[in-house]
Amino acid sequence: MENKQEIKGEINNKTGFILGILSIATFFVCGLGIIFGISGLIFSINSYKSKKDSLGIKLSIIGIILNLMTLITLIVGILVFKDYK
Repeated sequence: MENKQEIKGEINNKTGFILGILSIATFFVCGLGIIFGISGLIFSINSYKSKKDSLGIKLSIIGIILNLMTLITLIVGILVFKDYK
């Protein structure tokens, strides 16, 4: 039987993985994907200490980068086209 630390690491690993996927899937919703990405990164880092699996970390980072690029594009678009009529 697995001990509690291994079970906790497995739950954190799966949670980080799912939140990383949600972060990528919701990159077009400004703010929501960043929240998923940061949460997934936290869970994945906690599980990495015991499990040494980094797929959730990679997915969360990709999701955060996509969300930041979308947010920057939105801000630049608003600033450039604010006087366009």
